[in-house]
Amino acid sequence: MAANNKHSYEDWWNGKICLVYAPIFYNKVNNDIPSIVSWDQIKQSDAPKIKAKQKNIFQSAVSKLLKVWVDDFTSRFKNSKVTGLLLNRELMKFEDIMFGPIPSNNNILLYAEIPISIYSLSVIKKFIDDTKVKGSALEFDFIHSPNCIFQNKTEIPAEIYAECCWLYLKWLQKFLKPIKHKSKTQNPAAKKSAGQLGNNEAIIVENLPDNPYPDIFKNGYAFNMFLELQSLTVNKKTIVADYSFIFHKMQNQRLNALNQNVTQHIFINFLNTNYNTEIEVKKLPFRDPLKKQATFATIINKYKKDILSN
Repeated sequence: MAANNKHSYEDWWNGKICLVYAPIFYNKVNNDIPSIVSWDQIKQSDAPKIKAKQKNIFQSAVSKLLKVWVDDFTSRFKNSKVTGLLLNRELMKFEDIMFGPIPSNNNILLYAEIPISIYSLSVIKKFIDDTKVKGSALEFDFIHSPNCIFQNKTEIPAEIYAECCWLYLKWLQKFLKPIKHKSKTQNPAAKKSAGQLGNNEAIIVENLPDNPYPDIFKNGYAFNMFLELQSLTVNKKTIVADYSFIFHKMQNQRLNALNQNVTQHIFINFLNTNYNTEIEVKKLPFRDPLKKQATFATIINKYKKDILSN
């Protein structure tokens, strides 16, 4: 194919073409046939844009699904009378999903009674083995544009489940803090509430929020603060000023919710890569509008102690 006839980012984004690496589900309503292409049929200047958007779509889907799982487990944990047993069952279940043998039957439940096929489970295991165990580069070629009609929008791709399983297990492992204790000093009530693992071992569980961007945020509390400020203060019409407000408030030396090396440029790139923003400025000028000060005061009171102490 001649260079001037190669496909553009807009062709992919608008659903006019489908990458051969993504699974195709044919439209049975109008019998349309997809235009399937490979990377060498994409303009060289546009391929990185497509790959960046695929990565963004993938990370956003994983983040949303992970939050659902974490919130659900946190709720179950609070209501459980045997928290240690609950936590260990959860750990073993996800270790088995990622590293255990493939069962001989088709009745497989992933999470919250979500059924998955043997094929999807095999994709999950291969994804984990390739990207986590063997350390292969994480590729996102299987991600369609949201506007592509040749995708099954009723199912979450197994690769997204796989990444979420991995991050969820890491979160559970942080949630679990096993400690050795002396029986003479162990509080019986504490042992009972923690859930007993053995004669000389108990678990203490601390509900630490996940921090999917440790290079940006000091801890999970800082990330949760960012999400709350984002949902309450960011407007598309004033997006630069709004994110400027968030950046400078979180960077404040009294809070230090952002890591010290996070510059304005790094923060802008983080937003553009992970939150579908298109901020083109290189700096975020300081803004402190009166109408947002009350909101920030409320949220900082909510998170400050946990941010500073973790």
